[in-house]
Amino acid sequence: MNCPEISPFYHEFRASLSAFPENEIDALVDSDFVNWYKYQINSRGIVDPLLLSLAWGPSASAKV
Repeated sequence: MNCPEISPFYHEFRASLSAFPENEIDALVDSDFVNWYKYQINSRGIVDPLLLSLAWGPSASAKV
């Protein structure tokens, strides 16, 4: 985890999957964490600008 602000959410998500084998947890983190995180930020009414911007993801018009 390269963003300490996200760490509590990451650990909460992984804990919610504790009934699954570790390899499935890793796959579910890869496939579902982003959407779960967005939902958590929106449903909890979080207003921290950094957490909100991370939930929004990159701009659709960003150039690479």
